[in-house]
Amino acid sequence: KAISQLYLNLSTKYFLTERALQAVIDCMSSITEFSRQHFIATLTESNLQNDVKDKIKDMFQNSYHIFSNLYNPVNGLNTYSRNVYFKENFNMVTPKQINLGFGINHEQCYYHYIPIVKTLEFLLQNSDIRQFCLNSYNHCNDNILSDIQSGNVIKSNNFFNSNRNVLQIILYQDAFEVCNPLGVAKKKFKLVGIYMVLGNLPAYLRSKVEHIQLVMLCYEKYIKFFGWDKVLEPLINDLRSIKKDGIIISVADKTINFVGTVVAVLGDNLGSHQIGGFTENFHSSTYFCRFCDITQNQLQLKNMCTNINRNPNNYNLHVKQAKTAMTIVKGVKQNSPLNKLDHFHVCNPGLPPCIAYDLFEGIVPYDLMYCIKYFVKESWFTFDFLNFRLKKIRILNENKASDCKLTGTASQIKRLLLIFPLAVYDSIKNIENNTWLLVLHLREICSLVCAPALSIGQVALLQEKINEYLFLRLKCFPDIKLRPKHHYISHYPSLILSFGPLKHLWTLRFESKHKYFKNIIKHAQNFKNATKLLSQKHQFLQSQYSKNTYSSLVEADNAKEYISENFNINISSVITDYFFDNKNENCKYVVSQITFRDSHYMNVYFVGTTIEVIYNSDFGIYEPFEIKGQEYNTDKIILYPYSSLFMPHPVLETRLNSIPMYLFKVWSADRKQKLGITGSILVMEKDGTVVDDNDVLKLCSSEIFMLLQSDESWSPENTTFNILFKTYPVGLNI
Repeated sequence: KAISQLYLNLSTKYFLTERALQAVIDCMSSITEFSRQHFIATLTESNLQNDVKDKIKDMFQNSYHIFSNLYNPVNGLNTYSRNVYFKENFNMVTPKQINLGFGINHEQCYYHYIPIVKTLEFLLQNSDIRQFCLNSYNHCNDNILSDIQSGNVIKSNNFFNSNRNVLQIILYQDAFEVCNPLGVAKKKFKLVGIYMVLGNLPAYLRSKVEHIQLVMLCYEKYIKFFGWDKVLEPLINDLRSIKKDGIIISVADKTINFVGTVVAVLGDNLGSHQIGGFTENFHSSTYFCRFCDITQNQLQLKNMCTNINRNPNNYNLHVKQAKTAMTIVKGVKQNSPLNKLDHFHVCNPGLPPCIAYDLFEGIVPYDLMYCIKYFVKESWFTFDFLNFRLKKIRILNENKASDCKLTGTASQIKRLLLIFPLAVYDSIKNIENNTWLLVLHLREICSLVCAPALSIGQVALLQEKINEYLFLRLKCFPDIKLRPKHHYISHYPSLILSFGPLKHLWTLRFESKHKYFKNIIKHAQNFKNATKLLSQKHQFLQSQYSKNTYSSLVEADNAKEYISENFNINISSVITDYFFDNKNENCKYVVSQITFRDSHYMNVYFVGTTIEVIYNSDFGIYEPFEIKGQEYNTDKIILYPYSSLFMPHPVLETRLNSIPMYLFKVWSADRKQKLGITGSILVMEKDGTVVDDNDVLKLCSSEIFMLLQSDESWSPENTTFNILFKTYPVGLNI
């Protein structure tokens, strides 16, 4: 089985074609046979007694029997026999071919569907995943929105309130090309993929591609011809069965019944409108929003309030009117097949937005470019100056100043907006300029929207910032029309109340799944029955994850007993104070590195002096607080866990007291120095301590929008920036 898994990995993880894999197997077979013959020949020519030779030969033949079985034609010397073995021994959920009928050219049309009931049974066999789904509904803190369970789509849903073991199913649908989208095969092999992930899993697990399950693959042209109703029929039937009958899992000597339903269907705006039955012409249709019935004319008015929100009642009325009049009514074309599900409706709401598409691939690239061009026109700085400051992020040059959009990925645009005020604020001639305020407002909106957790007060703050931003946008650039995505963000506060932080529902991680299918096609160069090839390869890959563990235990093989005398007196004192203040036991073990959730961390807790900083609203940065013209500082040393980073602080015009510089990577206002961070050691109560999600460096550094990465370079100087607070080397020699 181990050798079979090796071949399965070569095929599914490393994209080896069947022809190449067969060549590898043939070579392995030849090598093992040559080794066998060489051993027998050497044994025969030896000086050992014949009875000893016979015993050794028998022992060898018995041990070699496994290889002879592996490489005989029945068990593994052809693709068919290998696939049969893989299916029987790796718990594969086999894709089903669903026939749709005959298409335009009288060709047989079909797609491949992975039964979602079987997939969920497969997942629930894993004890770690099962634990997340047991008694899954927990009433969260009403004032903190930390995940989808905090939102009203679950908290106010009677189905989740009245059942114990409920599966929170999140679907994602998107169209993608597996070939060159600009070549002769454009749209010929364009596929629509539907994926699934369990909302019961914490966000850090949902972001792992291995937890994103394939539901179906279908050619986009088939969906346009037959419609979503026919294509989704098997999935809808299975989902209704899960809600009604549940999924029974046997554990030890008892059985557990899990029921479930869909809580959200993710996708880009086009895909969400298609599957939701809404109009797909965002710029030409009068009604373009799936959340309310605002019109294009109302969008351009200075009154940016949203119109009447869509709900199941008015949606069903518009569906009925559209069917009678055979035309689009208030942006609704037809009823969505998803509405056949109990306890789910696309206007409940059920189609959350993707902040990456709306903000970092929609609003920010255009509006930030308009602002940059304004600053250049007003001679505040030049494009070359900005490129020089940003170093690694190339904006454009003077010859391309006519461009109206910044180029780059969503992550690049996000990072650019973050560091933009820090790169140019010494060139800003008027801090009260509306265009400059527009940049700062956009930056604050993004920092709040990208927060991993929000309080109710921060949601209200976000609503205020969005209203101010849209008002300034119309005022600064009255001749440039607002885009539909400008309106979509006005719904974000209410959508956060429904779904929790929208950062946990963006589609970028799901799109990473597309890359896997593109790589398969690229290496296989096989386009005959592509959906079968792709779905089967994917299911073989997923079958290898059945035994994975997802423990939150810290693994620290090099843990040493904590002896205070081995440390600097300041460090030992601060460790003692930290555990005393947090009412924990005394520190027992110290380690310099740990492994946590398959990630390796070398520095998790940091020690440094504190400093008082204040938010500078004019430039959107933090700077040291000064008393009587002198920088305020203290020599008091404090130990801070990274959990301090996890809490999302709104960007308020308020003084932050006793905050160590590195918690926000605060920037110096004189631009000569960049505040940084250096690490020390992890301190634990005991070996195997369960670490909370908040304490993980990797999570925090990637989740918090306001936190800069240590390898960033935007300053014109190629020097190492000085650290403005004291740190002490306390690593152990272990």
